[in-house]
This record gives sequence, structure tokens and C-alpha cells, in this order.
Amino acid sequence: MKFNALPAYLLRRHLALGESLIVLSSLLLLSFGILLAPATAQTPPTEDAQIRFRFRNSEAEGAPDAATPAAGKVRCRTTVKPNGGAYYTNTFTKGSNQGFVNVSAAFSPYRCRISFPSRDYAASSFTTETFQPAEINLNETYVFARNDAFRVRLIDSNGVPVTGIPARLTLTIAKNAENTLSSLGVRPALVAKGIVDDTIGGIQFDLVGNEIYRLKSLPGAGSSLPGIAGTAGGTSTESLKAKRAAFIAPTANKYFVEQTSFVIPFPEADGGSTPQTQDIVLHEADSSVEVTLFDTDGITAIDGYVRLVSRANLQDESTDNDVRLEVESAVAAGSSIILPAISGRTFQITAGPETPSDTSLPPSPVLVTPTTGENVVVNLSLKKVNYQLLVKPLPVTSEGETLDPTTFEYLACFAYNARGERQFEDTPDSEGMFPLPLRVAKRSSRERWRIGCHGIPSTSETSTEYFGEVNYLTEKDKNRDTLRVTMPPKGTSYAEQVETVAADEDSDITFPDSQSTLEVPEEALGTSGNINISIKTATGWRVDPDAVPVDAWQIEPRTSEGTLITSPSSPIEYCAPVPTEALATYGVTEESVVIASYDELEERWIPEETVLVGPEGNRFVCASLGHFSVWGTLLDVMYYLKTTVPTNAKVKVKDDKKKTKKSSCLVKWEAPDTLFEDVLSYIVRYTTRGNRTSCDDFDTTELKERTVDGATKTTVKTKKSCCAEVILVDGDIPTSRLYSKKKQK
Repeated sequence: MKFNALPAYLLRRHLALGESLIVLSSLLLLSFGILLAPATAQTPPTEDAQIRFRFRNSEAEGAPDAATPAAGKVRCRTTVKPNGGAYYTNTFTKGSNQGFVNVSAAFSPYRCRISFPSRDYAASSFTTETFQPAEINLNETYVFARNDAFRVRLIDSNGVPVTGIPARLTLTIAKNAENTLSSLGVRPALVAKGIVDDTIGGIQFDLVGNEIYRLKSLPGAGSSLPGIAGTAGGTSTESLKAKRAAFIAPTANKYFVEQTSFVIPFPEADGGSTPQTQDIVLHEADSSVEVTLFDTDGITAIDGYVRLVSRANLQDESTDNDVRLEVESAVAAGSSIILPAISGRTFQITAGPETPSDTSLPPSPVLVTPTTGENVVVNLSLKKVNYQLLVKPLPVTSEGETLDPTTFEYLACFAYNARGERQFEDTPDSEGMFPLPLRVAKRSSRERWRIGCHGIPSTSETSTEYFGEVNYLTEKDKNRDTLRVTMPPKGTSYAEQVETVAADEDSDITFPDSQSTLEVPEEALGTSGNINISIKTATGWRVDPDAVPVDAWQIEPRTSEGTLITSPSSPIEYCAPVPTEALATYGVTEESVVIASYDELEERWIPEETVLVGPEGNRFVCASLGHFSVWGTLLDVMYYLKTTVPTNAKVKVKDDKKKTKKSSCLVKWEAPDTLFEDVLSYIVRYTTRGNRTSCDDFDTTELKERTVDGATKTTVKTKKSCCAEVILVDGDIPTSRLYSKKKQK
């Protein structure tokens, strides 16, 4: 027998009982024909009860009792806190009809897992009831044969296998996805890992049929770096390297991965010779974007980050445009960074400093559409702040009572606008105000910002979370203002919960909200010993139209010695319920729900590839965590707005008031119905050539473009006519073409 992580007083109390336990185990061995693991130096507390289980054949009609087809091991871990690290083990031999493990009734109930070293079989786990001393707790486990082949291929967009890429693949049971392929009601505990054979671009696994799996792919050993350094300002001609999304083959071709996470129904094989195959499609990069980040002087290239995103075009069914492309890298001081791109796709480029500043703001995002073979050079500069907004947070209970914010253990305020500029502050001044340094492009006009605050009365115990946002207009010809932000209750803030798991077995962890979960594969956090996983409500985050947090969690695993684990060796699955109330509040669909991590240095959310699982009415979003930090469930409102068309668009040409030969063309429209209408950006495409008939015939590339931030009208100069359309920045659908002509006098 083996026992782990017992309190010292229990060890001392039971030292005298060790010999009798060994005798008891030997008697049971004779009764059930079970090979018993040898006793260890650490003697557990009184083994005064027994967990007994019988084997069932999952493939036979009615799942009758059966002899186990291979030798294996059972491990039963207590679910009683704070003894979550305590477990007992035993072994069984091939041909056994049942097995057992002796345990302490005081630590019941237990979660028990059956494992087969041969990897030819898998079994279902079970959780016992609470039982008393001298009681035999009866259970059953189903044995599954892993005799159905499953193949994974790496192919390009033309279906040709891609070789030379040693991608790492992990297959796990998709526990949050309903198994509609089997009526058995139980599922195997199974984790399959492998590295793609880079000589053929594929790999084959032996799995249990009639199951739902999650497949996750990651770069293997020798994968390329996110990008390479060029010369500041964009004079490098060096070759590209790619990121997450991207692998580099021996031929120096660069590929974006269309999808890295899949939920796969896997029916039982029908006896045919061809195994079920899942293709991972790689899109070859044929162009590049080279970015340099400068300080406010426009001369000094600084340390920072660069991110390129091309959103999927939801209205385009072509395989080249209906997938999201994303690549990201650090950029070093004195250098540019070269990142891969695909021609014909529009990429939004965002960048920012390695460490945020109170005297500057990150540059506004820019859009580029590379052509084949083109290296698009983009030089971005930080912007000086010129406007100080002092924010006073006002937490208010659901009964309307105003609370004293100075008693809160956590408070922070943030700001963002349509230009993509943002600011964050979690330290108040001596008056309890939060200073947010902003930038106003035109001091003579009022500019729109969105301001929010987030607060928690107590971070050490469960309490109420408060959050509020308001639209704000800067004051004309001023450089300072104050604002109050009311913060109604947002939900529950949960205190720290610590779960202890064994590194060498898979574990399921339920969050303090009793809904969100982590699925930790065996050896994802180490090969032996116990791991303490801390989970609590996160603080320090901010909001954007494409990142509205519904909940956020700080996830920190540590070894039993206290060493922080920053990333797992295998993907860990995080799942959270689809927030139906929040969907209604923001007027979006469940496709807008994403899981993301928060980068505290860059003060921004980084979305992870997210999948929807579960039946109607019980839907979850899931993603694989590749590192540990703040993770949350977000609403990407901009994803929903991509298909929204600005309404009531109008174009009108009028004489210039200065009586010049030029006239003005006023283009105006109404914003989509959203809480974020004041921080949306639009592109007005226009031309002053042609007539009413030719207006609809112009190709988009023949039109000039103007970006309009946070407003719903703009004016362009013309001689006599104007043809225009309006589309949201990064949107899919423009308004109809509109035409206006100067009236003849």
C-alpha cells in the first residue's frame, strides 16, 4: 500500500498498527487473487474500511461482469478537504474479476482511477459514497479496449501533406461535450499524446471508439520563434519566422495554423481499413509585415510588443478568408520585428511598450493589406498625453446604498477610446481619485472616451464584486476634468481556493463558482509529488469592445515545496458556462464568447482559441491553457458587430460657405445599437469621380478611405459630386453605395 501527504499526527497515531494491516492485506489477497503493492515506510491511518470494485465489459451488451484483460493499478484519492493530497493505491492482475483497496473511512468519499500500463486499455473512474469503518463500499468500473485507429494529418490549403513539422498533439476525452455516440453513461479516463512524424506529416493513435475527444496541437521541439529582428524603420530583407499560429518547414515555407483545438466525434470503427482522419490545415504565408515601435519622439526605437490579427470574414465562404489569423511577438529596442502575413487579408496591427507609462499612450491600431511577396513596413510611435481625468469610483449596493470606496481592498479605473488608446490606474491619489492621463487629438473639440472602475471590498474572503462603465466627453480647450463612476454589483468575488492534486494522475478541478472547471492531464504539472493549485477571483484587468470580462480567475499551481509552475507540459483544459445573462445585456450571441488570458504588463486581454460544447441550454466554452496567469471568460462584442451595417447612411453635397470652387460632401450615419457606440471606428470609402450610374460599379480598390473614430459623420472636399459607403473598422458588410451631386443654380 502507498499513502501520501498525511498530517503528521495521523502518522504517529497509527505507527503501531502497521503489522496488522499487512496481515489483513494478505488475507484479502488470498480471497480475491489480487496482487498487493508492498507496504511503504510511511504507515497510513487506520485502514478500517475497503473500497471494492468489479470490472464490467463496456463492449458487451448490457456490460456484464468480466475478467480484466490486463494487469493494472487502482488509486483512490480522498475528496475531503484539506486532505485532498491523500491517496491509497493497490494493483490487480490480469484475469481478475474484481479489485479492492483498503482505506480509512474517515477520509471518505474517494475518487478512484484505474490505469493500465500497457496503454491498450482504459477504464472509467468512479467516486465512492461516504462510508463507515468496517464497511465494504461496492463500486464498478468499465473497461474499454483502445482498438480503433485515429489519424491526424498536417496538410496545406490544397490538401497536400506538409512535412518537416514535429507538432505535438494531445487527445483527451471532451468531458464537457455530451457523448451522443454511446448510451453506456460512463466514459473512459484517457489521455493520448504524440509527436507528428515529420517525414510524412501525420500520426496515428489507438483510441476508444464511440467517444467525443478534444484534440490540441502545439509546436514541437525546434519550432521557430515568433519573428526575427530587422533594422529600425524597416530596411531588413531577412527571411520570416512565424508564431503560435505558425510553423516553419525545412523548405523555409511559413504556415499559419487554421485551427489548433478540435472537438471530435469518434464513432466505433466499422471494420474498414481506413482510419478516421482529422486534418489540421496550414495556410502558407506569402508576405510579411515589418513593425518598429518608437517613443514619442518618433526617433528612438523601444522595447515592446507587436500583434497582427486578421479576423475571419463571416460573410466569405472561401477557405482563405473564413479563418482567423493571428501572430504576435516582442520587438527589441533599436530593431524592427518581421512577422508573416497572407496576401489579400487585412491585418490589424497593434503595438505597445513593454511597460506602460503615465506620460504616453500606445499608438492607435493600423490596418494593412499586403500583396503577394510584399513586406509592408509600419512605423508606430507612442503618443504624449495632454489631458488629466480624475475619476472617483462610487460603489452602490443593489438597494441603492453608497459604500465607502476607501474601505475596499481593491479598486482600479481604466479608460479607452475609438482610436484604440487606453489607460489604467489602480493607485488613488491622496483624495481617493484615480488619475487617468489621456490624449485629446483636437483640443478645440470634445472627444469620446469610455471610463470604467472595478472594485472588491475584500480579496481575502468571498464578497461582492462591483463594476461600472460610463461614456465621457472631454471638455473643450481644457486639459483637466473630474468624473464620478457609479459601480453597481457585478457578481461574487471568490476568495482563494487551493486544490491539491497528484502530478502523475489526471484531475478535475471545480472552481469556487461551482461551474468553471480545469481538466489537468497526468504529468502536465510534473511527474511526481503533489501540486497545489490556487484559484481566486482576479483583479487588475481592464475592458475593451473586443474584451468584456464576464469573470476572471487568477490560476497559480505550485509544487509542494512552493515553487511556482508557469506553464504545463501538456495543455490543460479550462471550461466555463456560457454567460446567458451577459449575452442579453450586451446584445450578442454565444459565438462572441471567448476565453482569454490577461497580460498585466501590456494591460490587455489575449484571446485563446475557444470552442463551444454541450447541449442547448447547458453550453460551455472551453480552451487549452498553455501558461498560468489571469484567465477569463470574455464577450468579444466586436465579433458580433462585424456583421452589423451602420444604418440610415446619407450623403449630401453642399456649396462651401467660403464661396470657393470646392464643395463639401457630408457623409453621416447611425451607430449600431451597442453600449460601445461611442468608441467604435468606421471607414468611409469614397470617390468624387463618376456619376450616379458608375457609383455602384467602382471597385473597392478605386475608392479613397478615411477612418472616423468615435463619430458618425465626416466631410470630404469635392467639385460637384460624391459617391460613398461606410463600414465598421474590421467589419464585413458596408452600407449601400450612396451618391449625391451638387445642385445646379
